[in-house]
Amino acid sequence: MADATELTQRLRRRERLNLFLAATVVVLTSAALAGNVSGSSPAQDKAPSASAFHLVDDERNVLAALAPSRDGAELVIRNQRGGARLKLSVDPDKAGLFVMDESGDTRIGVAQFAHGGGGVALHSPETKGTAVLYYEERGSLAFYAEDGALLARVPKRRLAFIDKKVFQRVN
Repeated sequence: MADATELTQRLRRRERLNLFLAATVVVLTSAALAGNVSGSSPAQDKAPSASAFHLVDDERNVLAALAPSRDGAELVIRNQRGGARLKLSVDPDKAGLFVMDESGDTRIGVAQFAHGGGGVALHSPETKGTAVLYYEERGSLAFYAEDGALLARVPKRRLAFIDKKVFQRVN
């Protein structure tokens, strides 16, 4: 019987110690998250930053890159051969999402412009021939030939602004 009593007392001491250790971990974790531990300064508490972030495969090929662009930022996702296949870009003039084919030609472009208009463009290979659904105050659907000539537009009234640069090839 003495052994059972001794084991019970040891078990109770261990339980109290475990409870104390768990409480200590909770308190220290809470303090660390609040920035009150380790003498950290406000500058050290900010999120990590870098000039670019790259996702690489085992051979160190860049599969995705998040980096500043000329006036904003862009995320480019590449295939195993390094060709851009998807691009998300933001700058003062527009925000856009572009899907490219294996040759790098934009096949689908979705953009919203700073002036309020936005649209979706579907391109044939080599960006020859385009269908554009565009909206700025009123919507329109336009079809362009391989040489860029307007084939048809609904409604027939020409819109004041279409930024064709946004739907060109993205490298």
